[in-house]
Amino acid sequence: MPPPSQPADVCIAEFRRWIAKADVEGVPRSDMQLRLSHRDLSNLKRNSGVRLDEISFDAGVMRFLGVEIVAAGSSVSSLDRRLG
Repeated sequence: MPPPSQPADVCIAEFRRWIAKADVEGVPRSDMQLRLSHRDLSNLKRNSGVRLDEISFDAGVMRFLGVEIVAAGSSVSSLDRRLG
């Protein structure tokens, strides 16, 4: 059974917290990747609470707060950190 869905604003706030926590831990944003469920990805694109300076599209890559976004292919979103 899929996990219960959260309101879009709650999910987006959670994405901001994940990125801020990784920042504090010293992970460069270029080494982070937001893997978003299709629902979360759709919500992020359409949510009026996302400021224009928080989201960008360049060369076929979508970014939120400078972190690359990819479709997760699952019902659970996560922040991945590249080991390197």
